[in-house]
Amino acid sequence: MLRSAGRFVYGVNSQDGRLYVSTDAGSSWRRHTPPAPLLDLTAHPADPRRLVASGEDGLYASVDAGARWRPRASVEPGLVAWPAVEDLYLLDGSGVLHRSSDEGATFAEVGPVGGQPAAFAADGDDLYVALHTNEIRVSSDGGRTWRTRVAA
Repeated sequence: MLRSAGRFVYGVNSQDGRLYVSTDAGSSWRRHTPPAPLLDLTAHPADPRRLVASGEDGLYASVDAGARWRPRASVEPGLVAWPAVEDLYLLDGSGVLHRSSDEGATFAEVGPVGGQPAAFAADGDDLYVALHTNEIRVSSDGGRTWRTRVAA
């Protein structure tokens, strides 16, 4: 997994599960041990040092670029996106989208995306999901409705 936010770059080593962090666009790196094997992570939209990560047994948060972690909501693991301060999304493995307005302390179900997700991303007000059926779907209303953007 590889994510970037401004000059911050976050990568998880698939061999040992360690989190590698660069605060200078990849010129130098620090190594941290995450609290659990990570499925995904996302950075706060206004502060790239603040992270939420989805682990095998729930969500974790860091305020110091992954050096220390604290547990957040006990939810199913999933893919995460944080496009706006009050919009943290978790897409679980069965394809149900959840939204948090309190940085991952609690989540409310938004609804299904229409299949099992392979990838999840946000760009401004748009949410994108790639499904295992070779379909890309997009939502422009916070995940309440989805339309097919590409189907193979």
